[in-house]
Amino acid sequence: SPQTDVQSLDAVEDVIRTPSYTLRAIETPGHSRDHVSYFEPTFRWLFCGDAFIGGRDTAWAPEFDMFAVVSSLRTMAALRPERLFPGSGTVRRTPLPDLHGKIGDLIQLAGEVARLEAGGYATGEMVEMIFKGEPRLRLWTMGHFSAANLIDACRAYNALTAPLSATTPTPPPRSRRDDLPDPPASRSTDPGDLRR
Repeated sequence: SPQTDVQSLDAVEDVIRTPSYTLRAIETPGHSRDHVSYFEPTFRWLFCGDAFIGGRDTAWAPEFDMFAVVSSLRTMAALRPERLFPGSGTVRRTPLPDLHGKIGDLIQLAGEVARLEAGGYATGEMVEMIFKGEPRLRLWTMGHFSAANLIDACRAYNALTAPLSATTPTPPPRSRRDDLPDPPASRSTDPGDLRR
């Protein structure tokens, strides 16, 4: 039977208040579509769960969205947190370099994937060239996390961020009619046009 005591998130305030702290919910999708982080604005603490995972990424799950991950990292950096509390790993006391570093690493990886893809390399070849093979995490998760998934996420990111000239067809050749001058502008008989 459907639950009747469930309240829509749209109807719930996005702030948690305690006597000492205020935590604001911040949407940080990417790791999952509905991921949120909590920001304490007075102390500038950011509790980010898995929106930030330290170290170099070598494997992702297929549901991870690189465009959303990078956007969420930029959102978190824009908050200028003084402490970053990830879901695992160490608390970052000066997190901006880590956040900007992660953004740069992911964008650089996407660029490397774009370069290799333009060279005609297949996913498996890219995994070998970039990561020296699949990480053990692929085996432990029965393939759910893999370097191939991370390569695919880079491809999806590149498809969204590619320059339009690379994805749009070239315009048709101009005709002789395009070279004709525009017809003269018609004179308006509205006296208000003369005053404008």
